[in-house]
Amino acid sequence: MEESQEVLSQRLSLSEQEKEEIIVEEVLLEETKQRGEHSLLVSLLMDKHYNHEVFKQNLRRIWRPVKKIWFKELGSKLLLVEFEDQREKARVQREGPWPFDRNLVLMQNFEGDILANKIKIVKVVFWIRLYELPLGAMNEKVVRMIGDCIGTVEEINIEKDEVAWGQFIRMRVSLDVTKPLMCGKCINLSAHGVCWVRFTYERLRTLGLCKMPAGPHNPHNPIGLNPLMSG
Repeated sequence: MEESQEVLSQRLSLSEQEKEEIIVEEVLLEETKQRGEHSLLVSLLMDKHYNHEVFKQNLRRIWRPVKKIWFKELGSKLLLVEFEDQREKARVQREGPWPFDRNLVLMQNFEGDILANKIKIVKVVFWIRLYELPLGAMNEKVVRMIGDCIGTVEEINIEKDEVAWGQFIRMRVSLDVTKPLMCGKCINLSAHGVCWVRFTYERLRTLGLCKMPAGPHNPHNPIGLNPLMSG
C-alpha cells in the first residue's frame, strides 16, 4: 500500500539534529575566494557530447599560457580553469571569443555562491564594429546607448567624453547566446533623421561559423550568424 503524501513528507522531513546549522565564518572562505579570482568557469555552446581531454588540449593550444593552468571537471558540461597568473586569465577573456570544433567556448568568472549543477553560462563577449554611424554621433555616450540595447557594454575604444572619427567604432559587449545576433540597429538622431548602424562581429571567421545562414531556428546556427556580420 502506498504511503500517503503526509506520511511520506514526515519521513522525508529533517530531524532536529539535521536542521541544526553549522556556522561557517567568512574567514574560512577567503582562500577559496582568492583562488576563484584566478579561475574561469568554461562550457561549450553545444548539446552533444564531446571529448573533454581533447577540449582541454585545444584550450591550452589556443590560449598559449606562459604559466601553469589547471582544469577541474565540475560536471559533464562544465569546467573550472585555474590560472597561476591572473593576468593570463584577463588576457584570455579579453582576446575571446574562442572556438572548439566550430562551437563557441563560453566563459564566466568564478561564482562561489552557486552550486556547480545550477551554473548555466549563456553569455559570450564579442568585439563589435559599428559602421555607417554619422560623424556627429561618433562619441562615447552615443555608442554606449547603442551597446546597452544589445547587451552589457564592457569596453569602448573611445576615451570618455571624447570623439572617435573614423570608418568604424569598436565596442566590447557581453551578449546572450540564447538570442540571435543583431546585424544592426536603427537610431533616431532627432532633427538629423533616422539612420541604420551596421554591426560586424570580430573573430567570427576563426569560429568557422561566419558562412552559415542567419536565423535563430537553424539548428547549426543557434545564435543567428550572418555571412555579412564577420569583421
